[in-house]
Amino acid sequence: MSDQQLLSDESLFNHAGYRIKNYRAPVPSIAPYATTLSTAELQQAIKEDEVLLIDVLPTPFRAGKFIDTADHKNIPNSNWLPNTGKGVLDPFTSAYFAKKLHELTAGNRQHKLVFYCKTDCWMSWNACRRAAEEGYQNILWYSEGIDGWQKAGLPLVSAQSIQP
Repeated sequence: MSDQQLLSDESLFNHAGYRIKNYRAPVPSIAPYATTLSTAELQQAIKEDEVLLIDVLPTPFRAGKFIDTADHKNIPNSNWLPNTGKGVLDPFTSAYFAKKLHELTAGNRQHKLVFYCKTDCWMSWNACRRAAEEGYQNILWYSEGIDGWQKAGLPLVSAQSIQP
């Protein structure tokens, strides 16, 4: 399916351009305002550059905190910002995303940010758009996500969400 076809069903997107449903579906080859990385390119970026890995896989939020699932694993040295890739964020989650990116980058909007989730997951695509709207300018997208990393035989580690 072409990128044009993947982006053409208006019922799947809101007026701001975020994917709002059917998050686990084929994704286009590019994300808004981002450079797409292959697994090999991500490995190289991790070795050579100071990149922040941002996992946006969702998890339940109750009583003011994220409930980490015991089985969630992600790429080593990742920062797990759950629920921030959804198409519509409530004000709390929107503020959480902005605050945590600011803290992780020490306010440097040029810092390289790598967003990912799982293979064929639109949440990381949404997170790229959202980071750009927050003023970040060096956005990278690892569309293969956790699944692609694991398929390449690379290690995963137990993940802990970054609490509000």
